Amino acid sequence: MPTPLPNYNGANYEKYRARYPKELAQKLFSLTGYQPPETILELGCGTGKGTEILIQEGARVHGIEPNKSMGEIAEAKFAKDCFSWSPCSFEDYQATGQTFPLITSAHAFHWIDQDIAFGKCYELLKPNGALAIYRNNRKYDDEFSRREHEIQVRVNGCDPHGIWNENYYEAMAECVTEFIRRSAGRFHRPQVYEFDHSISYTAEQYLGLLNTFWDDSNNSSQRSRVLEETAKLIDLMGGVIEYPYTAVLYVLFRR
Repeated sequence: MPTPLPNYNGANYEKYRARYPKELAQKLFSLTGYQPPETILELGCGTGKGTEILIQEGARVHGIEPNKSMGEIAEAKFAKDCFSWSPCSFEDYQATGQTFPLITSAHAFHWIDQDIAFGKCYELLKPNGALAIYRNNRKYDDEFSRREHEIQVRVNGCDPHGIWNENYYEAMAECVTEFIRRSAGRFHRPQVYEFDHSISYTAEQYLGLLNTFWDDSNNSSQRSRVLEETAKLIDLMGGVIEYPYTAVLYVLFRR
């Protein structure tokens, strides 16, 4: 069964969520041989965070996004000749016979019913087309990340958004294994690429980022304590932190 979709605030998501490095799109297009003006299908385009780097490299993108506020923000960001979108889930999306050279999903593929995702992507891809799944991760190998992790564990008993990254490469290997299992017979073994980048945050900006990981219905005393203690930590560290990311790209070619 698919994971219930959160009620994300589109404006906050657009303001605070991290961008992706342009090198990721450049590598993806080099690997797949994508050529404009063919249309890329993007699953869970959100406000266009993962879409930006595709369009900046000349792509035309059709996004699938069930969150109306997020899809409308993406629609307003991009020119009509390079972006369009369907306000529905991927499970409900009807392509009416169209196929695509490339399907992408930026930190959204996990929201799709995995029993449907790979089979439907296979059907919607052209021969030798590719499915590209990417996300921003952190390795917890810098001082701020380690100290913030300690706050999360102390307040919540665990770090709800850091568990995947605590054993970074082990988690990546598990993702590859799961992709192989679910895509068997349809896709070749995933190729994996990493792109290091960083973003500077003030306390206000970083707390805004943290708030995007909770939906509008989630409010608790633990959440308030995490935000308060994290703001104090950033102030102690000079008021601005340089936050390291590793964008991970998985590319699966259609058999």
